[in-house]
Amino acid sequence: MPIHMTPSTLSASALEAFLDETEEALEQQLQSELAPPIIRGNLRSAMQRHQYRADTIESVRRLANLWSRAGEPDAALQVLDQDGQAVLAAVPGDEYDDTQLTLALTRVEVLSDNPARVLLHAEAAYALLRSMPHDAQSQEAWSYLGSLAVRAGLFELERRCIEGRHAYQCAQATRSPYRAYDKGRAELWRAHSYSREGASVQALAAAAEAMHAFQEAGPEQDLDAEDWLYLGDSLVTLMPQGVAAIVERVHALAGAFTLPLPRRRDIAIRAARVQARALYQQGALAEALDAARAGRYALSCDDDDAFSALVLDWLLEAGQQSQAAELAFECAFNERAISLDHACRVALAQLADTGASGSPYWPLALAWASIVDATRWVVGQEDPTEFFETHMRLARAADLALSAIDAVQGLYLIDNAQDYAAALPLLESAARNPELASSQVVPKIWECRMRLHGVERALQMPFVEVACAGWCYHIGVELQYDTRDELALGSGWPKQAVDALAARYYERGAAQFEHFFATGQGMYRDADVHVYSMLCNNLAIHYRINTSDSHAAIALHRKGIAASAFAEHYDGVMHCLFLLQDDPGAIDAAEKLWHFAAECGYSRHSPARYIYDLAKCLHRQERGAEIAVWLQRLDEWWDSLGEDERSEHAGDYWDTMSVALYYMGYSQEADALARLEAVLFELCAADRPMATRMAASCLGRAGQLERALALYRQALTQTYPCDEWGREERTYALHDLAECERRLRASRPWWRIWK
Repeated sequence: MPIHMTPSTLSASALEAFLDETEEALEQQLQSELAPPIIRGNLRSAMQRHQYRADTIESVRRLANLWSRAGEPDAALQVLDQDGQAVLAAVPGDEYDDTQLTLALTRVEVLSDNPARVLLHAEAAYALLRSMPHDAQSQEAWSYLGSLAVRAGLFELERRCIEGRHAYQCAQATRSPYRAYDKGRAELWRAHSYSREGASVQALAAAAEAMHAFQEAGPEQDLDAEDWLYLGDSLVTLMPQGVAAIVERVHALAGAFTLPLPRRRDIAIRAARVQARALYQQGALAEALDAARAGRYALSCDDDDAFSALVLDWLLEAGQQSQAAELAFECAFNERAISLDHACRVALAQLADTGASGSPYWPLALAWASIVDATRWVVGQEDPTEFFETHMRLARAADLALSAIDAVQGLYLIDNAQDYAAALPLLESAARNPELASSQVVPKIWECRMRLHGVERALQMPFVEVACAGWCYHIGVELQYDTRDELALGSGWPKQAVDALAARYYERGAAQFEHFFATGQGMYRDADVHVYSMLCNNLAIHYRINTSDSHAAIALHRKGIAASAFAEHYDGVMHCLFLLQDDPGAIDAAEKLWHFAAECGYSRHSPARYIYDLAKCLHRQERGAEIAVWLQRLDEWWDSLGEDERSEHAGDYWDTMSVALYYMGYSQEADALARLEAVLFELCAADRPMATRMAASCLGRAGQLERALALYRQALTQTYPCDEWGREERTYALHDLAECERRLRASRPWWRIWK
């Protein structure tokens, strides 16, 4: 494939657009699970339609990778040899090393599936990286080359990369508190490398070295419970007999560091999982199942329910068929990632073995799976309705009184026939079982009641008890934000009454979460510290807005911050303190919100909605000089917005700008006036009567009465909302106009004739 320029050669922005489109199409084909040869053929055909010239290191890397994925490694190398070298020759001196390394690593990457050809290039990349000064190396480069070596089966090279990464870390003075951690992690990686290669003796020796590095760490070394958990998790398959001592150290550290209870419970659950897996590796199946009971809870760090899938296999291995069947149904009915699919495969196998003589939970799990999009594959070639009915008959034949049958049948009637009258008694009966009073079942009970009896009457019906904290949170959210849409109601929605019902679930959830954190006794969804934090936020908002209990709201926000901090909590604390007129507290809270949002992100961060009140607090506290800092932050935020976002926030921005300048003028009048003059035209053109009025007040206080008078009159011509706020604002404007006219008359000598 020639690389030289022709009229049809793609380069610069045209090449970037082609790369974007081709990578997106490739990703879509991968997600559609086409056969790999077909995907490669499609990509090769797309790539051969053009010629290319890549003129940046990033486009060189992307183009070479696409040729490699199309099964054309020679074309990939040609891009690196020609375009890559041209880019390298043109880069500034301070970018040369990084660019050269990127080319070397890309050369290994495009050949990493070809062991016969990759070794020479991998060794060259290693030599280049090792020859670079430490300040030009990086942990990421060493790790990436090591991962490419694993992919190519070059385990000895992988271990040299591990040593190179560790040497780089040792050269960093800032990592001196982490020497033990870095040493232990390097030994763990070496152990796993030996294990992948099949060298079990060397793997065990390296694992022992890793544990020794942690155990012999001095008091100056930073090793916390999370680090020891990482060690234990890594040693489960390498040296399971050492895990029990690690788990003891984890528990000791979690208590010694006085972590908040939610985080301590999170660590305890993860430690129980590690301990259970280590026991299983040692052949102690019964003990592993005992330990697993304390580890089978959903955590914030989980993106799946893989541990339940593991426990399901252990139960079957232990001959505990009944318990395994109940767990399979639990995983399927609650549609948990990983364990859902695994439970369905196990249920199919068990039903094939036992037929109708086994547990009712096997056919019931499959009946439910047949109406869930992600697992409809269980139906195979059968008619879905017949499959569902057949498996429901099998479940009833095994146990007619099983409450889970009512839950599945009730939800099926809603989803497939919209038969709310028949579904409601089934779901209410099922919900008497705490294991089934879930965030699927309970919201549907309330929806059925509202459809059959009307919203107002439904809200007077008995409260549906829920024992699981996480379910309480999701039920509250659905009631507040989804049920009205499900009912397709326009007006007449009793928001306050529904919010109060949702708050009851939030309160039950908060109490159950805190009971679980203290005791470890509860249900699967009682352990997720981030869900607890979100529940605290929603309940705090309810207290602040609907019950005017800002003190209770602040306490909840602080619990949420301690468990799993996110920006809405800092925002909520600040607004509560505004309401309580705690100026010093509100100023401190605003500072914390600003820095947290800058460091961790906050998609709904709108300084224009709180600097307005903050400027007043600073003025009252005689800290007006600090308003300038917040005005600078306001402008930083404004400058970061796109056009659509500016359109959304423009009103708040100009209102806040004018109020902040007004209060700044009390202590820094010249600076405030200079800033006002710079934005006055835009401010007045924004058609915000309050912003125009406050700008007039700034000028009036400075003695510029004629200009102030003109702005007050302009404010009165601008658009006022037809609500209480708009009426109040117009009253303020008329009052300020009259006062300005009075001051202007008083300033004029009586003996002159004034127009």
